[in-house]
Amino acid sequence: MQISCYQASALLIPIHHSQSKYYFYICLILSPRIVVVSKQFKPRQSITMETSSNPPLLGLPSEVVERIISGLDLASLKNLRLSCKDLSSTCIGPHFKSFFKTQSTDLTKGSLEKLNAIASHTELGGAVKHVIVQAVIYDPSELERILATKRKRITTRNGPFMSSTEPACTEEELQEAKSDLEWLHARIEESSNQSDGSTTSMLGSAFRAFGKLDLIDLDASVIQAPGKSVSTQATREWYAIWVRATQVFTSTTLAIAQSGIRVETLTFYRNTFRCSIPSVEITDHIAALKTAGFANAGVHTKNLALSISTRVVRNFSKILEARESLQGVERVYHEAFGGSGAGLLKPDDPEALADDNFPGVARLLQLMPNLEAFDLHLYSTLQGSVKSYDRIFNTVASEVHLPALEQCFLRGVPTTAESLLLFLEKHPKINHLELREVRLTTGAWEPIFSHLSGMPALTKLHMSNLRSSETGSLFNLQPISGYDWEAFQKKRWSYPCMDGTMVHTLELGAEEIKKGLKFRPRPQERQLGSPWFMMWMESTKGLYGPP
Repeated sequence: MQISCYQASALLIPIHHSQSKYYFYICLILSPRIVVVSKQFKPRQSITMETSSNPPLLGLPSEVVERIISGLDLASLKNLRLSCKDLSSTCIGPHFKSFFKTQSTDLTKGSLEKLNAIASHTELGGAVKHVIVQAVIYDPSELERILATKRKRITTRNGPFMSSTEPACTEEELQEAKSDLEWLHARIEESSNQSDGSTTSMLGSAFRAFGKLDLIDLDASVIQAPGKSVSTQATREWYAIWVRATQVFTSTTLAIAQSGIRVETLTFYRNTFRCSIPSVEITDHIAALKTAGFANAGVHTKNLALSISTRVVRNFSKILEARESLQGVERVYHEAFGGSGAGLLKPDDPEALADDNFPGVARLLQLMPNLEAFDLHLYSTLQGSVKSYDRIFNTVASEVHLPALEQCFLRGVPTTAESLLLFLEKHPKINHLELREVRLTTGAWEPIFSHLSGMPALTKLHMSNLRSSETGSLFNLQPISGYDWEAFQKKRWSYPCMDGTMVHTLELGAEEIKKGLKFRPRPQERQLGSPWFMMWMESTKGLYGPP
């Protein structure tokens, strides 16, 4: 009998002796000796056996090896595999492979080469289930401001309120800022020298090797200095985020089309704050997707989440000119916090109203006819109402049919009542519906509520910030009766008004839906100043814009 071990802590494993039918326990320790003790034997009957010169762990059954190494982290496992050639293959079990389930790439050449190496690995390629494609934005604006003003900015938050101070920088801090800026410019130049074609080709090669994935997720982050990565919401500069997000969307979807990979779930910036793809860019991209054969991959996709935006100015110099023209308080606010709205299109600008803003989403959905879940989010980049963008969902309702659709999430999407009803009628299998910040541009909510109550499969309904067509004001979601008011207060689903309570969010189950959706009238007096109201306003702006 030969048993080896490479585990420092003691581990008791029950072993059945096939001849005597005794149950033995092997105490595995980091030692050249091993002791086998039977519960049926007296201590004096303990058996001691010398191990052979075989490398540690070799000779043990694979399930025992897997149990021994299951407590090790990836770095320890890698070191263990390097200790012996035979161990290199022995340790590639479920635990080791679990560390490779999710892979990410920022689309740099080195990152894509690593992804391709894993994808083509005979053992590890099949272990990868999720791939995160990161849109990295290099933002030098803060470092440039520090070097120009010789002051650093410290922003603090107290609930919904922010304050900013700008103490002077030390000479050491200025030298560090100069060095960091040089590093950022080098990364920007490196990124600009990498062609979109080569990026798409390398990413497509990795997808082709994978063959099948559960999830491809697009996310974004902003790098402001070496080792300093912030969320897209934390940076003052938003335009570069939109540009890079669109580039990554274009490259990734083309790579999916060219590789023919089967992907169950596609999420495009679903959980990335203040990061979306202008709807016009999707329209412009559809022809290339069709040519590359995206439809062949799209039939395998069951879940799609897509964050789009209204039109943005494509010439950044126009945005800079608008910012330079700011005066007084507006200029001070923009320099401190950003988000002044300078350079945004107005709702009646010809670019914002152009026909090519609206059909892209419907055409993309037509390439994925077997969707079971669909999440559409619209972020406003206009200086005013997004009412004209109801044409996006109106087109979806009239031109798209998804027979298998069971879950639908509409967030920030304007629509006519007629189009929303048509979409619901065409998709009776929906069992989970979420309507968040949905504005009716024509029609009323009551017929929609009546239809929802009669949908046979609907078991979960979430409604938040529903707006009426006449004034764009909130619809009061306060039920007439039969609801737990403590839930509203705990979840902060309401805020106080002078003459009552405004309920902006409501979640209902199957039984509550079937009883009918009847609500109290909207309070007529203005809202009271409260932390709940301020946090609701800030959250709404952060999720739906404008930047």
